[in-house]
Amino acid sequence: MLSLLGASLTFLWPPQVDLASGAKATLIGKGPPVVFSTGLFGSMPTFLYGDLFKDLKKNVTIVRINRPFTNSQTLEEVCEALGVNEVGFMSHSSFDSSILTSPYLSLIHI
Repeated sequence: MLSLLGASLTFLWPPQVDLASGAKATLIGKGPPVVFSTGLFGSMPTFLYGDLFKDLKKNVTIVRINRPFTNSQTLEEVCEALGVNEVGFMSHSSFDSSILTSPYLSLIHI
């Protein structure tokens, strides 16, 4: 009974994983993980990207972090939490460009 309740709650709310820094990552979709950073260094509300998420979640797992600033350490934390070696990265605008040299960054073709 409890697992049925858990399955129905996952349907209503996407699963989350805890990161080492104390942040939470919400997972939306299926496929390779792609960390998403909203515009203005992550300060834009994610509801503005609803249509984009709807399209992307068919091919990738969008990883939304519940803190505004995404950097190389964030990619490392997401990899550790998900048990993967690399993740993709997608940003609307204004991000820490050092993230592009992270050894945890994967080039994913959609």
